[in-house]
Amino acid sequence: MKNSWKQLWALMRVRLSAMVTFSALIGFLIAPHQSRTDLLLLVAGVFFLACGTSALNQIQEKERDKLMARTKNRPLVAGHLSVRAAVIIVLLMLTIGSTSLALVGWQPLLLGLANIFFYNAVYTPLKTRTPLAILPGALVGAIPPVMGWTAAGGSLIHPTIIYVAAFMLMWQLPHFWLLLVAYAKDYERAGFKRFPKFFSPQHIRPIIFSWTLLSSLFLFTFPLFGIHFQWAHVLLLTVINTGFIGLFYFLLFHKELNPYNKKAFIVLNSYALTILILFVWMFQS
Repeated sequence: MKNSWKQLWALMRVRLSAMVTFSALIGFLIAPHQSRTDLLLLVAGVFFLACGTSALNQIQEKERDKLMARTKNRPLVAGHLSVRAAVIIVLLMLTIGSTSLALVGWQPLLLGLANIFFYNAVYTPLKTRTPLAILPGALVGAIPPVMGWTAAGGSLIHPTIIYVAAFMLMWQLPHFWLLLVAYAKDYERAGFKRFPKFFSPQHIRPIIFSWTLLSSLFLFTFPLFGIHFQWAHVLLLTVINTGFIGLFYFLLFHKELNPYNKKAFIVLNSYALTILILFVWMFQS
């Protein structure tokens, strides 16, 4: 039984699904109107949809997963779960998730269904055709906060949520690039297109850093979105961004030939998490 839960956990990529759910929760918490019932339905809906899309992705990429060291032990590849069982799990997860979101409203539901489309029907097939597949992949990560915002009654085109979603979209590109560099050989064996094939380590590092710096500076464009932060918020945002950029630069460039550094990846993700939590305080103050 313990092993069965372990395989189910791996198929649904629960940690990743929880992160997606957290970003949706942030969108909900910064919205002006909130309901505890809607909050619970949103969390359940986003989590189960994320689990279902992750499991569907593993069905789609089962043969390619066999070729990569980082994925060769996934449940379907290792034979711990059959494809038939995985399909049943996918249908169950997507049904529960869609039903939960439908009870919240039609906008969160449509956004959730759009995310399934972009992830499984656009991003996944494109990975073997072009390195630009990371663009729809990044879009998938930017949509959950919008789902949370609309679940709380916010407008789909409100400047506040556009600002938050744009930051999420920009942050995910260096996040993807670091992974592509880290597992370059794996991706090449599986036939995935990747930027490191076209750029040397000397070139990819400045690209990653420049885009990360741009994402950081974007946070200070809030007046363009009609957003007004207190001076204390702006000061704290400045301190966090300055410290992050300095640390990220050091970790990214301190090795001569290897542009990937696990610590740099952790710092990048920790930075995004910090900013999302900071958003809740800044928008609610």
